[in-house]
Amino acid sequence: MMYLLAATLLIGFATADTNVSVIECGHSGTVRSAIGGRNGLGSTVGDVGSFWSNLHNFQQSRRDGRKNRREHRAGFSLVADHFNKPAGGLAVSLVGEAVDMNMFPKLSAYLKSSESVVGSFNMAGSQSGLLETIVGGETNILKVNEAVGVIRSKVDEFRKRGDNMIESVEINVDNTESAAEIDGKLSALLGSLSEEDGKTVVLHLIVDETAKSRRRLAERRLEDEQDEDEEEDKDEEEEDNEENEDEENNNDADDGNGYVSKSSSSFYGYGYYDDSGDWQTNYRTIFQIQYYQTCLWTSIGLLAVTYTAIYFMINMPLLPDTLLFGESAKMVGE
Repeated sequence: MMYLLAATLLIGFATADTNVSVIECGHSGTVRSAIGGRNGLGSTVGDVGSFWSNLHNFQQSRRDGRKNRREHRAGFSLVADHFNKPAGGLAVSLVGEAVDMNMFPKLSAYLKSSESVVGSFNMAGSQSGLLETIVGGETNILKVNEAVGVIRSKVDEFRKRGDNMIESVEINVDNTESAAEIDGKLSALLGSLSEEDGKTVVLHLIVDETAKSRRRLAERRLEDEQDEDEEEDKDEEEEDNEENEDEENNNDADDGNGYVSKSSSSFYGYGYYDDSGDWQTNYRTIFQIQYYQTCLWTSIGLLAVTYTAIYFMINMPLLPDTLLFGESAKMVGE
């Protein structure tokens, strides 16, 4: 089971732009793994919202006072236990230009090996903002140096309240230094929270790697442009080489009287270069032959149609017009 979960997380981080890892801090059992369900690949924001609504209580409720619950979408491997609820939930979003799982080796190792990581949802594109909107309320924007302390205090607060509310915080990671700092501190915090024997608080770690995708796209475009430039240079070199070979062949094929054979080509046949340097030959190209035949037979066809029309008009039988001479009136009177 652990190998399957690790492989799922590894594939998810390799193929998705936004990854949501579900981590149980404290007693386990609030989130179940459904047998035969999907492993979270190709998820949507609606799928995560449906899972959250069945697992936690939202700050915003319906007008009739009932809880904001959505119908659980079938087919996913993660389902909320309706009889064993957590004390609270916290959505932690990692966003910024330096968000890249390759820059979080310790955090990646924890997500792949820890038994507290129940599973993940993997979505295409930048979805952290929409996920924070689903949580509702105010999202705390944290700096890297204060993130661990705020997350620690939030977990303790949830365990004291026990109302199973879900909140969200956002951590901006804009450079490699902050990425290295949050990697070490956050992985250590998650490890310590997983070992604590207290009320369960579910952390939803949202890793938004859209900036990494933009960098990959820019690098791919740059590589494509370089490849196109190289191909153009190669084509120009090949054309120059062909022109040089043609000139050499023309010089070699000169018979001394100004007549040359373009490498004894059956396309051009024999001819000569005039004083202006233009190639002169009595042979016709295939395009000239096709154009001549098209014009010739089109003209013949039009002439034949015109001749036939004039012929039938000239030999048309002359018949009296009954309307003109009043024959129809006479017939009606009779």
